[in-house]
Amino acid sequence: MKLVNFTKYNANGNTFVVIDVTKHRLTRSALCILSRRICDCVRGAGADGLLTVRDLGKNFFSMEVFNADGSWAERSGNGLRVAVADRAAKKATVKNWRVKSGKDTLLCKIERKTANKMTITTELGEPKLDCGKFGRGRIKLKNQSMSYISVKVGNPHIVVFVRNFDFDWKSLGSELSKSPRTKGGANVEFVRLAKSGNFNAFQSLDVRVWERGVGPTRSSGTGAAAAMVASREMGLTRSTVKVKFENETLAINWEGLGESIFVTGSVERLLSGEIYI
Repeated sequence: MKLVNFTKYNANGNTFVVIDVTKHRLTRSALCILSRRICDCVRGAGADGLLTVRDLGKNFFSMEVFNADGSWAERSGNGLRVAVADRAAKKATVKNWRVKSGKDTLLCKIERKTANKMTITTELGEPKLDCGKFGRGRIKLKNQSMSYISVKVGNPHIVVFVRNFDFDWKSLGSELSKSPRTKGGANVEFVRLAKSGNFNAFQSLDVRVWERGVGPTRSSGTGAAAAMVASREMGLTRSTVKVKFENETLAINWEGLGESIFVTGSVERLLSGEIYI
């Protein structure tokens, strides 16, 4: 066993633990076990997920994401910002980074920086609409009928449009996330739109998130991006929008199909520690 350093960060309500695996050879199954250990609120550091980073060159590194339940995830928008903040803490003068996430190489930029907090913009790649077997349609509950669209932002999402959050959205989110039509599971976003007004000028969305492998979370970078993409596809927003969670806000920019989507938010360093792997 080896003793390695880790750092815990908060990214707009999501917490992640970061470990540098550049000098270590660890299987994905071993990292799944490690994620459950380190994310445990009682015996570990307590977090929504584990991020592993591996240096690939000058201002260039790869990142993998593991949920709190030990499952592997294709991508994390908030996690991308955390990984960049972790690397930037070791290279204080560097503002522009490249991150390999899956098959994509994403561009990230540090906008502002203080002692323990950074504002970072991350690219999430080109989103895809109506992906998988879910596509788009309607869900009917007792008090409302809701439209949904499936979106992929590096990872799969089901975006559901609601009039309010006065229903058991957590149970519905869990049900949709584990549906047989979402092979491997999906994240679910419930998006509340304005009751009236010119939707084309609407510049903010209220969102609640059920994240696969985690459950309800305070925010999600890819979830915010998926909500914005689905809303713009329906003609409800323009190219820039603020996505509001219960206590956090992310800024999203997307110029349309064929273009990458960008997310801007904050990252705060919380604590550091050591763990045997």
